[in-house]
Amino acid sequence: MAFTYKWEITGVKCTDVTNHEGTVLRNSVCQTYWKLTGTDENGDEGFFSGATPFCAKNCCEEDFCEFESLAEADVLGWVQNIVNNDQSYKEHIDAQIRKMIENEKIVEPAMPWAPVPDEAPQTDPE
Repeated sequence: MAFTYKWEITGVKCTDVTNHEGTVLRNSVCQTYWKLTGTDENGDEGFFSGATPFCAKNCCEEDFCEFESLAEADVLGWVQNIVNNDQSYKEHIDAQIRKMIENEKIVEPAMPWAPVPDEAPQTDPE
């Protein structure tokens, strides 16, 4: 069962990091929080919320993008690169989305032998 995906970044944490060149990279993203919504061919949706850490210690100053200049697409690209290149993690995420979709189809009906709840008392119109 294939999914159509919608990604979104739901939060980030930043810190100052001194890279391998000794340069302080201000407000470097060190933690991301994200949500991946999967829609199956029937239009049923499920989602997975994840968190992915990052470290800019090996980032050169000229390659560093200041936090204020980042777009959601930039951060999504980092997360997607990690998730999509780890086959077992990706399979786990898909399984969780599939499980959520299946759980949404489970209903808890009233038992046929259970008493019907009392209806509101009828008032006599005058």
